[in-house]
Amino acid sequence: MSKQHDLLIPPLPATLVNIQNELSKSDYNLKYIADQISSDIALSASLLKTVNSPFFALREKILSIPQAITLLGVTKVVHLVTAESLKNTLRLFPSTPIPRNER
Repeated sequence: MSKQHDLLIPPLPATLVNIQNELSKSDYNLKYIADQISSDIALSASLLKTVNSPFFALREKILSIPQAITLLGVTKVVHLVTAESLKNTLRLFPSTPIPRNER
């Protein structure tokens, strides 16, 4: 006996998709990436809060997304943006248990 369950997988946020598409180019544009992040106020604020946390122990306060990219590097910033974007997206969807195979 098996029951059919609907499992909803939320779509990736547009900002994250745009950044990933840009990074797939061999000559990606850092300004475009910074602009994409900056266009999302909540994402920008969260990124700057994280970057300025004691975890990174930076000597100076980071005040802008371009500055964060310059100091931390695009890879680290994109990882932070990815984590934050997915966390925010998953908050919008109710928790759905993943069904186990019935024996």
